[in-house]
Amino acid sequence: MKVFPYILAAVVCAIVVPCLVTFCVNGRQGDETASLERISTGRDVLVQTKAGNELVDVEKYIAHIMPGIVDASADDSYLQAQAVALRTKVYYAMGDATVIPASELEFQYYTEEDYIAKWGRQNYQSVKARYERAVIATKGKIIEHNVNDQLNKKDQDSN
Repeated sequence: MKVFPYILAAVVCAIVVPCLVTFCVNGRQGDETASLERISTGRDVLVQTKAGNELVDVEKYIAHIMPGIVDASADDSYLQAQAVALRTKVYYAMGDATVIPASELEFQYYTEEDYIAKWGRQNYQSVKARYERAVIATKGKIIEHNVNDQLNKKDQDSN
């Protein structure tokens, strides 16, 4: 009976110590889809759902329109490129406004029910997570074109 506490302590250490080391090295690993919910850019899209009108942050909106634009089986880098392109298009349509009605944009907004209908209850969360990871990885990035640089280059070329 005196051996049992030592065996129990060894088993607990064998489980707890690696967990603590992993936590210290990697930090806290949260659910990436939850982090999309916490993102706030200060720019929203007014989406009409069955429950009524809902203000949705642009980042979340992009993740919910991607299923209508990009196939879920696409490469991660392609999903990320599309997230940047879609964000650019939404920001361009918004101009300086902080809110835009979804009706002014040409995209279908996929709700949870839409995801389930398209991919099934078993698969929709993994598909949705792929789109959300692409948006999170490119958060805030847009395609910019500086017209002044183009004009300066044309002036230099003509001289």
